[in-house]
Amino acid sequence: MPSKTLKRCWLRRSQTLNTPPERVAAKRFQGDGFYEPKGLLQVRYEAAREALYGRSSRSGTALAHCFSRYKLHRLPGRIHVRGRAGLVQGERGPPGPTKVTPEILR
Repeated sequence: MPSKTLKRCWLRRSQTLNTPPERVAAKRFQGDGFYEPKGLLQVRYEAAREALYGRSSRSGTALAHCFSRYKLHRLPGRIHVRGRAGLVQGERGPPGPTKVTPEILR
């Protein structure tokens, strides 16, 4: 199996595969291959760096990295609180149970 296919499989298993890698328009991801648009964590990290250091507008950064402005706005805070783990997608869905407990039914 070619190394690019292995990397794609590994990224998919770890749930860090960026599903629209071809839509990432940031210049650094168009270059020599060091910056990989398929890696969601790398794309998020670079977007957060641009947002923190103000190299471009937040709207432009969000558009170039294929994010919503809301998600880009939250990224630096998540990294500040959780470190690199803040780049990883959190659990989806509501934060707690939604079913009616037997106590409530009584």
